[in-house]
Amino acid sequence: MAGVNSNTCCIYIDTAAGSVSNDPAETSGASPALVPIAYSTSAGVSINNATFEVNYKKATGATVSDAPSLAPTRAFNVGTQTASMSFEGVVDWTVIADTIALNEIFNSFLAKSQITACWASTDTNANAYHAKGYITSFDLSSSVDDFATFSGSIELIGDITELA
Repeated sequence: MAGVNSNTCCIYIDTAAGSVSNDPAETSGASPALVPIAYSTSAGVSINNATFEVNYKKATGATVSDAPSLAPTRAFNVGTQTASMSFEGVVDWTVIADTIALNEIFNSFLAKSQITACWASTDTNANAYHAKGYITSFDLSSSVDDFATFSGSIELIGDITELA
């Protein structure tokens, strides 16, 4: 079994909310604006399907000995899909080439601007998923004798799409 090494996974962001056609982790130059978050330590994707329930009465057929009757019935179906991405990392304000710096993420959050986000891995066994969305939370945290860290979440709009 070939599992995906989590050290190869990252959230890629384009603050200009451009379109994406290829997996940014595996295709060099395919999505030049989509770059990984600098100093990232974890990346997550969460997708949920809302369900709805319908209650109704179903008529049973008449038989020789029984009259028709109404039987309560319940059905479920899938409605709206919601998705979000989360990221964490170590705070360092140094800019690294070909990554999105922490201050750029923070400025996008403050500006409430739409971004394009992608969960991807450099591991060829992994799929990549992307959508447009908004950074809905951004946290900076520190404790005594430890590294300062950051975390955030991105609420995606529309359906999430798999990239080739």
